[in-house]
Amino acid sequence: ANCTCLKSAIEKINLCKSGTRAVSFVDFFLCFCIVFLAEQGSFVMGRLDVSALRYLSKDDLRTLQAVEQGMKNHDIVPVELISSIAALKHGGAYKCLSNLLRNKLIKHDRKRYDGYSLNYL
Repeated sequence: ANCTCLKSAIEKINLCKSGTRAVSFVDFFLCFCIVFLAEQGSFVMGRLDVSALRYLSKDDLRTLQAVEQGMKNHDIVPVELISSIAALKHGGAYKCLSNLLRNKLIKHDRKRYDGYSLNYL
């Protein structure tokens, strides 16, 4: 399974380099981390434990990409927008958001309204 994942990650990175496919930052970062982890083992980048990215589910990754998409137009992305972009049920979005918060990939902000944003370290 790891070999197949590594091959697909390398293919995505090569597609990024050739410019034939628009790849989001999250896709590129995940591909980079998978390749690096395969070569080095566990890796901690700043305060972000990159090894946590290996164990995210498909729904978690869809939620992380939804937060990234929502941040194109919003500083703080509301939960309703995240769940609609990720095409998850309301409760499913909250579960994925709590997993991402636990791994410190996103941050919860309640200044203006209840929402989430990417955690830049």
